[in-house]
Amino acid sequence: MRRYLFLLTIFVPAFVAQKLQLGQVNERVTSPSVAAQSYALYLPSNYSDAKKWPVVFVFDPGARALPTIELFREGAEKYGYLVFCSWNSRNGSWNQTTAAMETMWNDALGGFSVDEKQFYTAGYSGGSRAAVTFALATKAIAGVIADGAGFATPTPPAKIPFATFLVTSTEDFNWLEMHSLNRHMEKVKAAHHFTIVEGPHRWPPAATITQGLEWLRIRAMRDGKVPKDAALILSFTQARLEEIAALSGDPLNLVRAYQFLGDDLDDQNWTLKAEELRKSKSLKQAVRREQDEERSMQGLYTDFHQLLNAVDQGQEGMAAAKRWVESQTAVVKGAEDSQNRRVVRRTLSGLASSLVEERLELERQKKYDQLARSLQLAIEFPTVRPNVYLELAVAHVKSGNKKAALDALELAANKGVLDLVALNRNVGLEP
Repeated sequence: MRRYLFLLTIFVPAFVAQKLQLGQVNERVTSPSVAAQSYALYLPSNYSDAKKWPVVFVFDPGARALPTIELFREGAEKYGYLVFCSWNSRNGSWNQTTAAMETMWNDALGGFSVDEKQFYTAGYSGGSRAAVTFALATKAIAGVIADGAGFATPTPPAKIPFATFLVTSTEDFNWLEMHSLNRHMEKVKAAHHFTIVEGPHRWPPAATITQGLEWLRIRAMRDGKVPKDAALILSFTQARLEEIAALSGDPLNLVRAYQFLGDDLDDQNWTLKAEELRKSKSLKQAVRREQDEERSMQGLYTDFHQLLNAVDQGQEGMAAAKRWVESQTAVVKGAEDSQNRRVVRRTLSGLASSLVEERLELERQKKYDQLARSLQLAIEFPTVRPNVYLELAVAHVKSGNKKAALDALELAANKGVLDLVALNRNVGLEP
């Protein structure tokens, strides 16, 4: 990324011309370096060139820059971060995402007074994988907020050179991945924090993002990147102790909380407290429960993929896969919540997502019959997005089966999920 430093002298006038506002979101800033690139930008209300500021580069999987940067605004104002969030970066277009990162990086260096020792990335889902990938590639990112996904490779590296604020949700279909990644980071003693929020696979609440930005500042103090702020350290410690007080019935997260506090403050007293709790019977039982959930999810994934292998072989395979989805959906709709229901909900959501995500690769290979079968199965899942019905219709058109395309649209209409605006704009349905 440092090869773009030669552009430093030409950006400032262009930013001045755009009349950037302090203390509020600049919704769409056109890059002075690449006219096709734009981003939402937040500058703290007390921003000035008199000091150097930390920067966060944010990636949303659907290029939803405005609602995403709003999640960062409170924390950015409170802790003094510049925040760039791309309108161009999205899942499925790695070249475009890379161009977005290079542009934001360039513009941060060229237009503002920034602290290169405090460059951070953040992302959700596919945007999280981008944030982590850039942190590894540039070797100049001090920390990452990674929500709902981790590394782009199946095996995380043994050495992770940046601090990582990991976030997953109770209903996140990547719950299994994120728990496994947390254990890996514990094993390799990587600087990290792991937090779990309620809900499905999505950006966490603004309060969690604010906590992540606070945590990155604490880590910067611990690592000597910024001077220590006694008041902030005290506030951080008190907030963590309040969280710990509420975890008396949750031994697993209680141990994690003590361990993280010890690591963040470089205080062995809290680390020793975590070690004491690890010997308790309740902790061992909690670990077994979490391991049971992981094994159950892995088992469901294995069962489904065995059925999926038979889908391309004929109607009997498709029928068997549909019956399996139907039986698991019945579990999700049960009257009482349970560990098993949570496991099944996460798994079904993850399987539906994976069927839809493989669409791009099947389209690239022009395997339209296989694509149609995959999407035909995807619409059986209770969590599938309404736009998948249109994608299914387009797949049938491309495979030469216009009747099946019309059937897919009729099914979407009967379910009340047919978006007529999207229908009229979809060039894939023109035939």
